[in-house]
Amino acid sequence: MDKIKGFAIAATPNMDFFQFHKEHIQALELETAVLPALGGLFVSYKQDFVKLDVALKLIHKSDFTHLINEEDGVRDRMRTGLWHYIQAAKVHKSEEIADAGRRLDIVVGNTYGNVNKLSNVQQSAAVTNLVQDLRSDKYKNDIALVRGKEWVDYLEESNNLVIELTQARENEKLSKPDVRMADARKAIDVTYRAITDRVNALVVVEGADKYAGYIKRLNNLIDKYTSAMNMRAGKRKAAKEKA
Repeated sequence: MDKIKGFAIAATPNMDFFQFHKEHIQALELETAVLPALGGLFVSYKQDFVKLDVALKLIHKSDFTHLINEEDGVRDRMRTGLWHYIQAAKVHKSEEIADAGRRLDIVVGNTYGNVNKLSNVQQSAAVTNLVQDLRSDKYKNDIALVRGKEWVDYLEESNNLVIELTQARENEKLSKPDVRMADARKAIDVTYRAITDRVNALVVVEGADKYAGYIKRLNNLIDKYTSAMNMRAGKRKAAKEKA
């Protein structure tokens, strides 16, 4: 008797899990004779799939993260460049410039220290305060003497961009619906089981002819993803034994 095979779907990675359900929906849409027998289950299944799609997108890193990391690297280089520029000023042949360099080294090197080691938010705040101090009446003449204004401008520019990108990422998070992957997987798995259980029960009552095409498509799909799971498991085992 034709019957839908069992499938350890809960063990599949998120992307395979998503792709399996996507292909299963396509299979159901091709086998239109099956749909009337499912009643509202197919509608529920597609709704659960939309939630799964949203959840999968949410766990992927935002594009803003990549941009933030890139600009954070620029900011680090600008701070490091400023520090080296001040070190050079400290050994300038002009005692006036050397004195200015030593005073600036106190605020940049000692008061604030290596801000590059701080977290993103902490570094943003520290650099903002550092730039304000360097432009204050206390240090602006020293910055002018060592001709460091351009470095301060570059540092401020990159810091402001990191702050803007970080805020944009937070806004993006707030605009996305709150859908957890674990909940989405559980919901669609329940609906999938309900569909396969109903079809298997109908085969017993009505015979397999009406459902044979769908069962064949789904079993082929199950074989495909089971084979992929077994292949990955085999590679993991071989790598573990080799280690």
